[in-house]
Amino acid sequence: MKRILALVLGVLIIAVSPLAYYRWDCRKNHGYTYGYYGEFNRVSNALAHVKGVTILVSGYNADISLEEFAFDLRLADGRTNHLYFSETNPIRKMAGQQLDRALEAEVQKLSLDTDSHSAH
Repeated sequence: MKRILALVLGVLIIAVSPLAYYRWDCRKNHGYTYGYYGEFNRVSNALAHVKGVTILVSGYNADISLEEFAFDLRLADGRTNHLYFSETNPIRKMAGQQLDRALEAEVQKLSLDTDSHSAH
């Protein structure tokens, strides 16, 4: 009887553990580069290291999965701009140098867009 009870308890723990972890992980951003906030944290951390960029505000649409997220940035020239990442943006899946290069390119585009808008 004890073996059956231990087996049932073990199966129950194994079945409930993923849900308990998900509820714990999505409730608060723990800063991990994996899990519910992983993509947001990876992009945010890499963006914070792009030369001449300051993150002013960040935000995200939390749902069953972390949907889109965005950053308001101050660029090197002092102007501000908005950088948005949809659920399907491939940058969200990147890491390391690939992510760094992609974010630097996005910031460069923002700088050029800001320049072209200010000229009109």
